[in-house]
Amino acid sequence: MLKYFKFVLLFIAYFHSVSISAQESNDRFYINFFNNIFDIETNELPDSKYLKSVYEINFKDRGIIDTVRDNMLYLFDEFDEYHMILPSKDTFLETQENKTDFKFLLVAGDYSDSLFQGIFTLTFEFPIDTVIKNSGSTTFLVDENRFKYNFNLKKLTPDTVLINVSTTDQSVWASLGSSNNARFRINGNVIRIDNNLKKQIRNTVKIIESNLPKTNEDKEETVQTYLISWDTNLPRKPIIQVMPSNVLNIEGSITVQFEVNPNGTIGIIKRLHDMKPEFEIEIFKALRGWRFEKLPLDKKQISQSGSITFYFVRE
Repeated sequence: MLKYFKFVLLFIAYFHSVSISAQESNDRFYINFFNNIFDIETNELPDSKYLKSVYEINFKDRGIIDTVRDNMLYLFDEFDEYHMILPSKDTFLETQENKTDFKFLLVAGDYSDSLFQGIFTLTFEFPIDTVIKNSGSTTFLVDENRFKYNFNLKKLTPDTVLINVSTTDQSVWASLGSSNNARFRINGNVIRIDNNLKKQIRNTVKIIESNLPKTNEDKEETVQTYLISWDTNLPRKPIIQVMPSNVLNIEGSITVQFEVNPNGTIGIIKRLHDMKPEFEIEIFKALRGWRFEKLPLDKKQISQSGSITFYFVRE
């Protein structure tokens, strides 16, 4: 049985800021696992030279199984405990040939049961003359919604800076791949996520989802699954789940925000990105049919909010 997944930051500088959470500090275990095997220093942000060194590693000699899936290099140890996903060598070389900005998504951690959570990181170049901060947190915008994230900056060339952005909010990453207007704001600079990074995000989420252990219910219905991310320390357990039909026969994911009333019924539903009207109607209709456990009477009787991502597979 695979262990409970906690995403971790990979190949980035140690955060010396007091803003690092205890969870992020504990997740260094996974960073060190791969870095120790690859003999890679952990005190530098990843760059093109760093990625090239990873591609040159003989993984089999290090006890690592390597495979390329959906243009991403998927690595895991021989005991199937620790996992890493990053762009494949061909994907990286293609971006270099096209002289596009150096950028990539990197994920690592482990699985357990039917759960998967942790930290995603994005690293990319950005033209900026002066680096004001070494690290910090600011606002991440997905369409009209704001999220907090951590970032590290390092001067790369006289005209560019290397930026690494990370967050543990799964609803952010579930939204990024299909969002029309996903962007960061760092030191007053707005940085938009282009189609290259969106594709890496979608492919990574697809790999992760395909590796989740199947429950009996999953085996009976594998067309779509879901992931809930709560904005509260009092998550509500679903007791009735109505899955939306894949009315447009797409391959991908759709994320919406929702509220659960104290009695377990669904309150306000809000989309996070544009979608076809027929898909929006189907998803909202299905989610209205969900029921959650009622709030205990000793708890404050207010609604809890969260986001749910539905995953679809083309038939």
